[in-house]
Amino acid sequence: MATSEYDQEKARPSPALSVVTVVLGKTAHVLLAGELDISMSAGVVSAVKTALEDRAVITIRVDAALVAFCESSGLGALLQARRLAAARGVRLYLAGARPSLQRLLAMTDTGHLLEPTARCGCVARLRPTGCCWVRLRTWLVRISAKH
Repeated sequence: MATSEYDQEKARPSPALSVVTVVLGKTAHVLLAGELDISMSAGVVSAVKTALEDRAVITIRVDAALVAFCESSGLGALLQARRLAAARGVRLYLAGARPSLQRLLAMTDTGHLLEPTARCGCVARLRPTGCCWVRLRTWLVRISAKH
């Protein structure tokens, strides 16, 4: 029995989502890279829960600049992360959303809930050569390119 092109596409594993959380002072930076789909959405919620364990954190910035794709379950994970943060009195911001994610937020009228920021919060601000953030972003780009 021959498999169709559709079945072959469906059988391919989805690219993994890389999640890195770093707390700097009172802000937790959650960097995402890859595809935010149903199989990877739990990683976002888990990262936010981990950040919320630090009682000094008053802000969480989720950096989505390297998210290539986000489906409805990924959006649901972002909204769940927001609810968890709000329950603790912590503000959650979405930074660096690509146009496809911005369209999803607009279509679902949920963008205002994630308080998107104009610029990519954690990666764009920290630019010094040799900085760990530059190496980290390079590593995340390589990881997402392999998938």
